[in-house]
Amino acid sequence: MEIDLDAVIAAAHRAQQSCDYRLGNCSRILHVGFFFDGVERNIEQDAPANRLSNVARLFRAYPEEENKTDLVAYKKHYISGLGTPFDEATAERLQGMMDKSLGSLLDDLKDKPADMAKEAFQSSLGGTSGKDVLTEMKDTLLTPKGRLGLLKDSAVNALKRVSIEATPWLRDSAFMAYNFVTGADTRLNSTKARFVRSFEDAVKDGEVPVRLISVSVFGFDMGGTLARQFIDMLLGEICDKKTGGNPTFRGVPVDIVFAGLFDCSRDTPESSDDGLDYAASAVSWLPGAVAKTAGTVGALFGRKYLEHMSPLPAAVKNSLHLVAAHERRRWRCIYRTGRDGFEHQELLMPGCSEDIGGGLKPDVQKPSAELCRVSLRKMYTEAMKATVPFPDFSTLYKTDRLVWAYFDLSDEVGSQSAEQWVKSYQSAVNATALSYGAMNRHLDGYFEWLGRQFYEYKSELRRLESIHSSILLSPGASMGLSITPQARQASGETAEEIRILEKHWGWLSDVANAAHLLLTQKYHYPPQLYLDNILMPARVRAKYFLECGVAGHDGKSPPIRWCVDSSVLYAWFVHDVQRAEGINDGYFSVRWMEPRG
Repeated sequence: MEIDLDAVIAAAHRAQQSCDYRLGNCSRILHVGFFFDGVERNIEQDAPANRLSNVARLFRAYPEEENKTDLVAYKKHYISGLGTPFDEATAERLQGMMDKSLGSLLDDLKDKPADMAKEAFQSSLGGTSGKDVLTEMKDTLLTPKGRLGLLKDSAVNALKRVSIEATPWLRDSAFMAYNFVTGADTRLNSTKARFVRSFEDAVKDGEVPVRLISVSVFGFDMGGTLARQFIDMLLGEICDKKTGGNPTFRGVPVDIVFAGLFDCSRDTPESSDDGLDYAASAVSWLPGAVAKTAGTVGALFGRKYLEHMSPLPAAVKNSLHLVAAHERRRWRCIYRTGRDGFEHQELLMPGCSEDIGGGLKPDVQKPSAELCRVSLRKMYTEAMKATVPFPDFSTLYKTDRLVWAYFDLSDEVGSQSAEQWVKSYQSAVNATALSYGAMNRHLDGYFEWLGRQFYEYKSELRRLESIHSSILLSPGASMGLSITPQARQASGETAEEIRILEKHWGWLSDVANAAHLLLTQKYHYPPQLYLDNILMPARVRAKYFLECGVAGHDGKSPPIRWCVDSSVLYAWFVHDVQRAEGINDGYFSVRWMEPRG
């Protein structure tokens, strides 16, 4: 019988917690989980569209209140992302919406084979039904040299502060939230009240006294910052005033067992997109015991952000911050936790921010949207090991197949899941610990792959244009002052292939324009930290990308590759959301980290 080491570690830590707080048969533990969703993420909006974030999925997996026993009580609270409607919806209502949407999705997929979208593409691929349909799709969808017939039918599927806080339709509008960071105070005040209410309900509903409050928090992008603000408020405003020792609430110990963050950031999408602004304003930890934790808004250098700037408190026993290695939108500054050691990890994971925190749909930009579930499963496992009341996956599969389905990995390429591809990638790249050097290493590999796509695009475009010209100029094409019907048909077919190629890959020319801009732009005494870690590595990538395009156009061999070949991961799983928001000279750059250094 195979032993689940993670489950063993989780059991040992639960036993240690009971021992540390002297919990016995006459003691009850209250588990409270807080789930802060990311910008524009909201279960009520996302569930019908099957765009649930990882925070929403973890919320669903957290035990329900009805699972309580004489010795254990559960409370969980979901906080919708900034820029979306906010209300204190019950867990039952939210879970019902999620499960209804998941049920309809599973019904749609129940007759599909294990390999991704096999039936959807079967007729287009000539009736192929082998296990590697994704691999077979490679030449038709994801390279410029691919067969263009399938692309012809495809389509890209693509919503005064106090007075504002009191007016929900205004407070929760995307414009107000992104420009004035409204909604933060309301969410934090609600979360404080919900913590108190959770304790009071647990005390009232059980005969066995509550002897420990075990708290865990989770957050995605700005939701991660709100989660950190809540921890500071919990310790500084809600817990009993004390001179030392562990925090307590009304005499009951409070154990903050885990903080789980998906690509934590302080900025809204309306923040300035100027890397030098960030270099100038990304300061060290603010002085004082805690940072400004009341949702204070800053607007320095055109930035729209939450002014929280303090490390995770020592009272937080464990934390995991999963950072998007391929995210390049500069307004998404990485907000570090300020903690290190075995219990506090900040790890780079392949993909953009949404590939880490969730919320994307398959077949919109890439065939699969399951890359985010790799981070989801890692967060779940680490939280479980830290005594968050999640069952191990094997137990979850046996006891609650519906919840387990939120974590399932079904898409395969080359008979491997996204999790297996990520494991191979991480082992080869060997750059998981968060640093500028590691982030640049990830981006170097991505742009080698993207450069190869540009090479193929320019080569294929040159080939098709040559064919088109030769048809029109051939002696047999002329018929008086016009061309023959055969030549006209051949010319039209080639022109259509050129149109489709440019439609799906012409954006690479925009990347080339951004590369030219980056290489010719003049900077006046940029900070050395910015120059060494962001600007110069970006220019190296831009130069390589342009060299690939020139070689493809001229029919020469492509430039030498130095990085690990991760083409499967990039082609099938890693999204490029930066492209959808606009390609500029920052396209080649890693993000700034806060605090600096």
